[in-house]
Amino acid sequence: MKGTLKIFFILFSTIVYGQTDQVTTIKKQDSRLDIATRTIELTYKVPKNYTRSPDRIILKHPEDPLELIRGVGNLLTSVWTHKDGECILFIECPAVLPRSGINKLEEEIPSSTFNRLRLSLRIGNPFKNTTPEQMEELDKIIKYWPQEKAKKVFNAQHVIIYPSNDPKAIYKEKYILRQSFCIIKWANHINVSFLLTNKGYKHMNKYVKDVQRSFWFND
Repeated sequence: MKGTLKIFFILFSTIVYGQTDQVTTIKKQDSRLDIATRTIELTYKVPKNYTRSPDRIILKHPEDPLELIRGVGNLLTSVWTHKDGECILFIECPAVLPRSGINKLEEEIPSSTFNRLRLSLRIGNPFKNTTPEQMEELDKIIKYWPQEKAKKVFNAQHVIIYPSNDPKAIYKEKYILRQSFCIIKWANHINVSFLLTNKGYKHMNKYVKDVQRSFWFND
């Protein structure tokens, strides 16, 4: 079982992190999120009602359910917790680029994005190319923002929203993974996942608005 889990984490990391790191200037006080967002030319601010983790968080089985790790990955760049105690945001931003840097001519959603989504939603083998049939199944579940809205809210090219309906995808025995935003520009992304208590789920729109004011891609 341990060997299987190790392979799972290695393969997931290959999908999410399997490119070459770009050299970026790092200051001693920088967090992983600072480095990651600067690398993909993204500006962020933590909303006033949230506290953030000092650095990255690694989810580990059996402390954390496999259903949760499958939904968000095991390497979290940052975790933001609302002061009301009803909402936690998992932030995943890989900050990896080809050696040539950002290709600002790239406008399409990369195929690796759909592989990650299939892993989260348990559709087919995520370590093989997405088939047309799997893409049809994905399109029934995920929601694409109009590109005009993606640009207006995040200065992004694409925003994909996808749900989680697995009650076993739970964190600290009370926060259930409900929904994730994948925000994309120039084939780079930041992923924001909403984990909510039952009480917090009733006010999810409030937390979504917080996220909409928190991230902005540079031109």
